[in-house]
Amino acid sequence: MTRTSCDFEDELRAPPKRLSAVGCLTTLVLLVALALILLAVLVSSKGGGEWIAEVLRKKTGLDLQIGEARLGLPFDLVLEKVQARQKETYGGFKAAEIRLGIRLDGAVEVGVKGAELDLVKTADGWLPDAFDRIGGLSDVRDTPALLADVPRGLLLKVRDSAITWSTPDGEPVSLVKGFELGVMPIETPGRRLWFYELTARLVQRAGGVEGRNVRRCWMSTAENPYVEITYRAFWGGDVPIPRDWWSMPPVEGQREARQNEK
Repeated sequence: MTRTSCDFEDELRAPPKRLSAVGCLTTLVLLVALALILLAVLVSSKGGGEWIAEVLRKKTGLDLQIGEARLGLPFDLVLEKVQARQKETYGGFKAAEIRLGIRLDGAVEVGVKGAELDLVKTADGWLPDAFDRIGGLSDVRDTPALLADVPRGLLLKVRDSAITWSTPDGEPVSLVKGFELGVMPIETPGRRLWFYELTARLVQRAGGVEGRNVRRCWMSTAENPYVEITYRAFWGGDVPIPRDWWSMPPVEGQREARQNEK
């Protein structure tokens, strides 16, 4: 069969163009980059910062003033120069940086850096109200109660921070400097555990009690709120160490003896 010129034209004609997978990926990356840029502009605007502060107020009860909001790597919302507004003369909270991000495994990570928490004792509890449970914490075994309302999958990291406990007149009674805390949930079939890592460079208590380089790691479950992994501290002073986050919890026998004495 004789081939015509039309047959040769069909063979030489370029095949129809198809959008390659590389082209689709490039387009997707550009769209994501554009969305992040727009989001960054929105977050860094004055209205964006006020909107974020309002969302946090509804979630935490803290009326926050945010100096600057921006997006950080990998996909974190970064709040800088954060301070709680309040009417009281004493007490307060501020942080150099608060970082919130969602990780690839779906976990939500909250990081706090350079925080200063000033707790003041009142007849009704501790101020600021949002930190009342921290102010009244006297035993490490009570820590799980602080996380009773925390959603599953939350990772908490606090670094380079300080806490001060004061009288109603604003007179400091106790303080902790170089405070760092890491909290991580561990999910197992039918069971939920928490892992804690707590450190403090300096702990000062009323009566001359002082601790340095305190470090403790422990786990908690619904059945057992304190399963010790590591405890290390260097204490000084002539009076007994008070019960708190940084001291060893009393053993069962000591606790029962104290109750009998009362």
